[in-house]
Amino acid sequence: MFLSVTGISNAALDILIGVLLTLLTVAVLFISVYFIIKYAGKEKGANVLKLLVVVLVIGFLVRILLSIAVLGHKIDFRYVIQNTLEDPDYRVGDATEPPSLRLYPFTYYAISMFASPLLNAGLSYDNVIVNMFIKMPFMIADIVTAFLMYRAGKRFVNEYVGVILASLVCFCPIFLFASSLWGSIVCLLIPIFLGAFLCLVEKKYIPAILIADLALITAKEGMIILPVMFAYFLIVWIKSVYDYAKGNKASTTKNVKSTTSNYNTFVKKQKESLLNIVLIPLTAVLGQVLIYLIALPYLEPIKNLGSTYADFVELFFIMPIRDSWYFGENALNIYAVFGFNTERVVSKMNQMLIAVIFAVFIAIITGIVYFIKKNRAVVLAFGTYAIFTVCTYFVGFTALSIIPVLGMLLLSFVTTKDKRFFRSFCVTVILLIILVSIIYVKAGYYNTLHLSQLGSDYTGGTWLNVGSFKVVMIILSVLQVLNHIYLTFTTFDITINNRVRKFTLDEAPTFKKVMKEVFTNRK
Repeated sequence: MFLSVTGISNAALDILIGVLLTLLTVAVLFISVYFIIKYAGKEKGANVLKLLVVVLVIGFLVRILLSIAVLGHKIDFRYVIQNTLEDPDYRVGDATEPPSLRLYPFTYYAISMFASPLLNAGLSYDNVIVNMFIKMPFMIADIVTAFLMYRAGKRFVNEYVGVILASLVCFCPIFLFASSLWGSIVCLLIPIFLGAFLCLVEKKYIPAILIADLALITAKEGMIILPVMFAYFLIVWIKSVYDYAKGNKASTTKNVKSTTSNYNTFVKKQKESLLNIVLIPLTAVLGQVLIYLIALPYLEPIKNLGSTYADFVELFFIMPIRDSWYFGENALNIYAVFGFNTERVVSKMNQMLIAVIFAVFIAIITGIVYFIKKNRAVVLAFGTYAIFTVCTYFVGFTALSIIPVLGMLLLSFVTTKDKRFFRSFCVTVILLIILVSIIYVKAGYYNTLHLSQLGSDYTGGTWLNVGSFKVVMIILSVLQVLNHIYLTFTTFDITINNRVRKFTLDEAPTFKKVMKEVFTNRK
């Protein structure tokens, strides 16, 4: 990769890089399964925390090196990041482009915090150090994601699995590519989604709501967390009202102290219900107020744009859904299967209707899952499935919009211990690394040149919508839709049939054993 940093990459070298990244992805996934099978049943060991620190530090240093070697996605870099930093009016686009936000406030602040001091000091955008610092929030987000995966693995399995999952995030090529080679703003959503759902699983409802709200001002894709969170907390609130009223009725009609086997438990449940009744709606309102206040400094410099809460809702919640111009921009979704990749959406009103249908469907199923299982790990698994579904069947997503789903699949795997979630994760990761590698090969992006430096003879482009590139896009999308169908059966098999397919542990697994565990559903 470092051989091509001084000019437009040689096509053969670019293809070689893509092949190597794909092979490295398969190797990292195989090694991860091997060590999960080997160490998932072990007791606590020494020096695990030290190993975690080493993994996180090396993972961060690798990202630094990669961010210097390759500029990133040049169109995103120029039109999404540079223009927004230079011109406040560009934050809402212009007449020739979709009237949607370029950078959301939290992402804008994060990038500005690292890049603005260097730009103000006189360094230009073509400086490799500026390039590295623009990507810094995304690389830090990866390390936070790795730590959260360690925390989840430690809690639900053991410290060894926690370190294995952290290592997977640190060294899996798709995470490296998204943050360091592409510089995708969606990377910021991975730890936010993980943090919100981890808090939900641990019944830390206040931070779960506030973290989920943060997703709404980070990137457009942050909206996909809203239906599951809204439905879950609405159900918890209604149930708390019912439980509290039922408890009060029992306490007034009977001598609770003498008829209740555990009076302290009764009082604790009443207090918990009352706190949920008060704090859930209060926190929901507070969260909206906080993200609105956070967004105000971002909105005020924009000409001809109001800064009321109604304007805030219009910009962040309505426009991103209503004004998508394309069925998908190299997104692995159902529309690409039928050749609609990068095709314009004809009716914008239909987008809102589809979004409402999706939200209502997800909310209803979330309620059904909750009342059937009352198991927050299963609700998390369904939340993962719901987000995967939106990314597969809704319009307006890009190649890396599904990146937050990868973290959710890993989290679902570690909480349910069902290896089918890990299997879906592996398929998605392999398809994605092939996709982004092809995009970079076609565009000639494995270098440090800016878009304006490519020259008048540049004939590349990022859209996979012609010739053999379109055929590959269709094949990858078909496989991803099949992967979604597989995840559908997995999710409802766990929910309805209570059937979990775990890895069979072995302290000395062989290659054949690992392959058998990956490709069979033996308990």
